[in-house]
Amino acid sequence: MSNFFMHKKRGTHGFTLIELLVVISIISLLASIVFASLNSARTKARDVRRKADLSQIVLANELYFDTNNQYAPDGGWCDSSKNITAVNCSGFGSNVWPAGGLSSVEGMFIPNLPVDPLNNSDFYYYYEPVSGGQMQFGLDCRPNGTTCGYIISARLENNSDQNMISGCNNCVPDRNYCKAGGGAIMGTSC
Repeated sequence: MSNFFMHKKRGTHGFTLIELLVVISIISLLASIVFASLNSARTKARDVRRKADLSQIVLANELYFDTNNQYAPDGGWCDSSKNITAVNCSGFGSNVWPAGGLSSVEGMFIPNLPVDPLNNSDFYYYYEPVSGGQMQFGLDCRPNGTTCGYIISARLENNSDQNMISGCNNCVPDRNYCKAGGGAIMGTSC
């Protein structure tokens, strides 16, 4: 029996180095294809979430309008989920909407205001209301001094998305997906 383990039988052989390299390269190629597909799926999933989040915000803002006869007011320069739109927004935290503005719909009309899945300096939600004394997005709110319309916008990652509208919010040019309310016209002057 010990002789069996010491000597190799004739006619049997192991894998050659070339065979092993070919197998490893095929496995690496298949793994890279799988990872690329997963990354694309993640990007598309984040975009689907962005669209759903903006729809929820629009619904909450419409409910706010039904109760208050105006849309959520302007919160100053801090009407974004990341609070990065101006220097004076830095005191509000890193991933919450600031007090005032769209945060007034939170609680009663939506449990928590959603934030972008990435929520960084490139990807965040931006709320741009048209308030008293302003004329923008094709609306004139001067007669009654309330918030009469708005555009809520996000930036999608998937450049082949059919719902992408470049320039839909002239206030924040890198936004490419918008929802408008109160008769606001996307792509018009800010």
